[in-house]
Amino acid sequence: MYKNDKVIRRYSEPFKLKILDEITTGKLNKNQLGKLYGIAPTTINEWIRKYNRKDLMNTRVKVETKDEITRIKELQKEIEQLKKTMENGDIISVKAEEPLLHGGEDSRWDFRVTIVWKNAELGVGKEDPTLRYKKQLYPDNAKLDQDEQYRFSLLIAH
Repeated sequence: MYKNDKVIRRYSEPFKLKILDEITTGKLNKNQLGKLYGIAPTTINEWIRKYNRKDLMNTRVKVETKDEITRIKELQKEIEQLKKTMENGDIISVKAEEPLLHGGEDSRWDFRVTIVWKNAELGVGKEDPTLRYKKQLYPDNAKLDQDEQYRFSLLIAH
């Protein structure tokens, strides 16, 4: 017998549906059913995906503070503005990248965002084309200045 010999088990469609129905009743969870029938929980997850039973997938509950919810709403607003700008043709693409490695806290960055403008004049021309977008995103100039100071401090620290 070889080292990697494994028993391949095939389960019938009615058996798979029976397992999913048992999960639906709520008497036993995936792990308990897996132990009872000798099925790996990952196999049960595959069946859940196969039969599009998203209601049986594990769900995560995320608790957010009021500041986090406010920040998320601000970022969603910025995303919508970027989409409008792209539709207008001023911006060709927007790309956000995560760092591969994190350094110390002073050099830490979460994302690098690269905006490709339609032409160089729009990005660095005499008139700042971002002013009209900044006014839409930040009606409060103090908040804009605060956010930009924070961004620059990250840039300098990097």
